Amino acid sequence: MAKFSCSYFFLLILAVSAMLTVAQGGNVKRCSIILDPKECNIGSCIDQCFKQYKGNGVCGTSASGEVSVCYCVYPC
Repeated sequence: MAKFSCSYFFLLILAVSAMLTVAQGGNVKRCSIILDPKECNIGSCIDQCFKQYKGNGVCGTSASGEVSVCYCVYPC
């Protein structure tokens, strides 16, 4: 019986902590901008995004799918 109760208690604590984490992070709006539309160097993309916007720089494909571009995702 104690093992059964301990398992439920652990799951309850895990669920509550997950809900608190989601509630805290849910209020932050994220914006994105293309920093370099011609090519993406991951090192400079990360540095430039962090220095200018305090965000996370990532490389991705352009809308046409032909070019690798530097996207910056940052808190609005």
